[in-house]
Amino acid sequence: MKILFILIALCLSITTKEKEKEFNFNWFQNDYMVEPKQVEVARYDTRYVRYINARTFKFNRTCVAHNFTINFRITVGKDLEVISQTYKFASNEYRLFPMRVGLKVCKGVAADILGISGTKRCGNFTGCAFVKDRTYHTCNNVIKQEKLPPFLPTGDFMMEWIFMFKDVELYVLHAYGRVYRNFVTN
Repeated sequence: MKILFILIALCLSITTKEKEKEFNFNWFQNDYMVEPKQVEVARYDTRYVRYINARTFKFNRTCVAHNFTINFRITVGKDLEVISQTYKFASNEYRLFPMRVGLKVCKGVAADILGISGTKRCGNFTGCAFVKDRTYHTCNNVIKQEKLPPFLPTGDFMMEWIFMFKDVELYVLHAYGRVYRNFVTN
């Protein structure tokens, strides 16, 4: 009986791996607006990251933009991964929200997730393959709101981005923002 169960489980795992496809991040939404607040460095491992800084400011006096600087102590290459977990503010604390995504950073930049391909227009970040002892700087990063996932509820949110290399957590960023809708009444 145990052997039959193991064979069935093995067969199911093999067939699910074959049918597994790349997730399509080509989102479009015009349902809501986002008011980004700040991005902060929650923690980082000094054995792997020499320097990291995230700065939030007003760009053109109205739009919130972010600058980001990092210097690695190790060569990460194209193997930097990010796990994004979303939390919604409810009852005076941020509570787990059922939106969790994990992917390689290079694939995310190539797919223009959240409109982050604009990070190449200012600063010295030209693409992937992160090497050690080089300071990467991106500036005036603005989120493209139409590239966000559709059907998010109204409220305050926090996104926790955990950046990992293999099984090691390199650094964690927290990004805060508010989702709102402009209701038109006649």
